[in-house]
Amino acid sequence: MKKLTMNQIGDIEFWGKQMINGDEYTYKEYTYKSEIYKNGILFARIDNCKPVTDDSRVEYVEQGWIPVEKDLPTTELFPTWRKYLVSYKDGEVDTQYWADGWNCFQDHTGKICRQFETKDVVAWMPLPLPYGAEENNYF
Repeated sequence: MKKLTMNQIGDIEFWGKQMINGDEYTYKEYTYKSEIYKNGILFARIDNCKPVTDDSRVEYVEQGWIPVEKDLPTTELFPTWRKYLVSYKDGEVDTQYWADGWNCFQDHTGKICRQFETKDVVAWMPLPLPYGAEENNYF
């Protein structure tokens, strides 16, 4: 995976959007962590508690399928619940919420609830931003 320089990351954070080598990078800021998306797909997480010159503040997200034995999504303060594309043992692909264990559901009030833990997920990947996310201020 090609990494960005600290200057490029600073430009993305400052401007909110940058074109670098034909790829569009967008920035989504939260209180403690922020995210950089490359062409709408999560590319890196930024630890906002570390100094801007500290290379360790950038955690690159693997692109493509990530085996669950290699890594699991992190549960963050905000957003606490995330939806991911998952692949099951039987080869089926679906979306699933992550909340310290797979197989959560969204109730009629919009609250995400943990249904039960399942061991059937073998791989996962972050979902891209929704279509028109920047134009519609989804982030």
